[in-house]
Amino acid sequence: DKYNIVVKDEKTLVKYLSGGNLMKVIIGRELAYAKTALIAVNPTRYLDELTSINVRRTIKEKSSREKVAVLYVSEDIEEALQVSNIIYIMSTGKLYGPFNPYDTPRSELEKLMVM
Repeated sequence: DKYNIVVKDEKTLVKYLSGGNLMKVIIGRELAYAKTALIAVNPTRYLDELTSINVRRTIKEKSSREKVAVLYVSEDIEEALQVSNIIYIMSTGKLYGPFNPYDTPRSELEKLMVM
């Protein structure tokens, strides 16, 4: 229910789920088991917007409530700005940062992303 996974019935095997529902199962499992750290690489790719919002909110809540360190990797600058306390940009084999997402102009981050 938490991730709105759509199944025919409760006995449906995971291998028969659609791609989006399979992603929701994997995300839910990883969030349930992460106790000290979580590496999330494009966790909302291929998910609908409502589920993406829910996943980002859940990751952020888990990080603050349970003190879980999160390395959130995303190609979507908007997503990175929504979930991050610190941002690094990797482009052309170089690492730039750290940047504070609250006071760094978005244009500065975007410029580094396309170098």
